Amino acid sequence: EDVVGSEAAAGYVVRVAVSLPGPDQEFAFEKEQQALAAYLKLTSMSPEPKHNEVVTIPTEQQPSGVCKINCYYVINKEKSRVCITVMPLGKPLIDVIEEELIAASETAGEQQPRLTDPVVRGMSQLALGLKAMHEKSIYWRDCKVDNVVLVQDNAQIIDINSGVCTVGYASHEQLKKLDLPTADLVDNQKVTDAMERVLLSQPDHQTWVTQDVFALSIVVMEWLTFGMFTYPYNREEASPSYTHLLLFELEVYDLLLSELSDVYDVSVLKGRLDRKIDHWKQHVGSSRIDATSQTVRDLTLWPLAVTDFKRDRRLFDLWAALAFWDHVDHQFGFIGHWSEWYFDFSKYANFPAATPTLMSAAAVASTPVSASAAAAVPAPV
Repeated sequence: EDVVGSEAAAGYVVRVAVSLPGPDQEFAFEKEQQALAAYLKLTSMSPEPKHNEVVTIPTEQQPSGVCKINCYYVINKEKSRVCITVMPLGKPLIDVIEEELIAASETAGEQQPRLTDPVVRGMSQLALGLKAMHEKSIYWRDCKVDNVVLVQDNAQIIDINSGVCTVGYASHEQLKKLDLPTADLVDNQKVTDAMERVLLSQPDHQTWVTQDVFALSIVVMEWLTFGMFTYPYNREEASPSYTHLLLFELEVYDLLLSELSDVYDVSVLKGRLDRKIDHWKQHVGSSRIDATSQTVRDLTLWPLAVTDFKRDRRLFDLWAALAFWDHVDHQFGFIGHWSEWYFDFSKYANFPAATPTLMSAAAVASTPVSASAAAAVPAPV
């Protein structure tokens, strides 16, 4: 109470996790401890949190793209344990998106194009934060729009090294690795249990990397569709399964590529996507969500992304590098320089977006994007 009520706490968030005696009281504390240990690993400090003393993390050791922990205090006593972390006060991205939706609704008849620079800059910051995490074998795992905050207009990751992913953000590789029977794949509880078993047995498996990356492509879509993309159903209905939503997202990605084919060469990407879609159709069957129906289009607003991708090549390159990362990395062998896929478009975000044109490979190579960005989306010919 002294910390929270003091003037010095203005502009900060104080998180407190308490573990009291009892078999069901350890979860919150242990989760906070794990997240703190993962964060300390991103700095040059010892990854083992110190106990019973206030520890301040120097500014120069703070990682970029991940919400900072200014200091922490772990109290480890016989009858109770407490983990206190002090972080900058950020604005949840979901709140920003809701404000953008309200503003867009109020100016619906004015036909003003969306400013894509904030999206490009924010997603680039998240990608670079993810790069720093992956380089030290730390995974986000629950990458979603709810776990992003803006601190002084800079997009930052929160809730790192958490549990398994949320429904609507699972990747093809993640679900396929579970090797569950069809009946279990459409049961969210059984899928969650299976992912938690994988997390316990293989916490550093490659699928956690692809999971983070693919989920970040969903965050791009959520930002462009005012937070509606992962809800292709009436809110009064029961939530679809992991598998139903993954198939829906892959089919929307397929539709996006088809509608963008007059601007970009997407044939290579589309071929791999078709194989993934065919795989999940076998498990979902006739109960799949029809991504082409007018009701679903109106609910999810995904056609808005088509307009933004056509207007801003940077945005399309960023989304494509995330959505098809596994495809480009493993099939084409860009391993040598593929760490650059977390390319930084933020330095170009203050410039007006160029109108997309059909470009030769040489022209693409001369544009101010990284080699991996050009590699991720083959240049139109």
